[in-house]
Amino acid sequence: MGNIIKLGFILMIFCLVSAISLSYINDITLPLIKSNSQKNEALAKQSLFVGNILDLTKFPEREYIINDPNNEKRRVLLIKKTKVYVLSIDSEFFGIAKNNAKKEMEDIEKVMNTDQLIDIKKSPLKHKKLYEFIIKAFASSISFEKKKVAVDVYGVDIPINDDLSSSFRGSELIFRKLQNNKIAFEKVDNDYFEKIVADKKILFNDSSSLEIDSRENSFKVFSYDKVQIGDYSPGYVFKISPNGYSSCVQTLVAVDNKGNIAGLKIVSQQETPGLGAKCQENWFQNQFKGVGLNNLYLTKNNKLGKIDSITAATITSQAVTSGVRAGLEDFLKIIGRKK
Repeated sequence: MGNIIKLGFILMIFCLVSAISLSYINDITLPLIKSNSQKNEALAKQSLFVGNILDLTKFPEREYIINDPNNEKRRVLLIKKTKVYVLSIDSEFFGIAKNNAKKEMEDIEKVMNTDQLIDIKKSPLKHKKLYEFIIKAFASSISFEKKKVAVDVYGVDIPINDDLSSSFRGSELIFRKLQNNKIAFEKVDNDYFEKIVADKKILFNDSSSLEIDSRENSFKVFSYDKVQIGDYSPGYVFKISPNGYSSCVQTLVAVDNKGNIAGLKIVSQQETPGLGAKCQENWFQNQFKGVGLNNLYLTKNNKLGKIDSITAATITSQAVTSGVRAGLEDFLKIIGRKK
């Protein structure tokens, strides 16, 4: 009997030490995992606007600078009135012979100013390193301004902050978080929402009001990023997570200033290998580029559709396509571009 108690005590100590160790390791690794995930998502967002092919016409007049692996700033390109100028650079670093540097720089300028494109796959091998750094310079110039909106709050969309507060029509609004990406009114200035429901009206400090047409106090939150390159914005990015055949397909959607899809990147999925998992292949994702709301359908389901489904993976294909269309429709309403 004593041996059983002794062994039980040892097992308990072992489990306790294991639990503490796992908790400690989790506390250390969780922030790192979260940080890496955020960095990877930021890079994925950048790739929607700057990929292996760089369209120079989409970037504003300014100088583009990058940091090399030694953290030395290198002046790379200047775009001025749609003309590209290669600035003074360390030719040796980019593998360009000093005695031929001037001519090669002129040749590079000529190519870029003729096509207005930088295509890594078509670049001469001797210039590939330089072209890769140029693309990094443009990508690193992109920043993202986070936006969050409470959708259709008694007829209006209300911008909110990360802490679920808002300044709207002269009044401070405070929301509380619900499940399923929804929020509810908590306070309007100093009045709790429950106190003003009976009046069926929210009166703001600027004397305007919102009519409460029901006792429903639940609003969807839509989050997106406004993409910035200096003072210029080439578009927006939002994230959708439609349910596919066997997983949630997390997808980044880029929208240009005309309201069309600028790019699509599936960042996470657990669909069937060899079937639905092909949604991450370039051929499927690239189909969405340039497509507007009216054509976001599978070709097999709608004569206006522009998206071919993955063979034997119609559910995944439909989930992504429908998710993108629904997300774009919501987004266009929010920024006032109903289509």
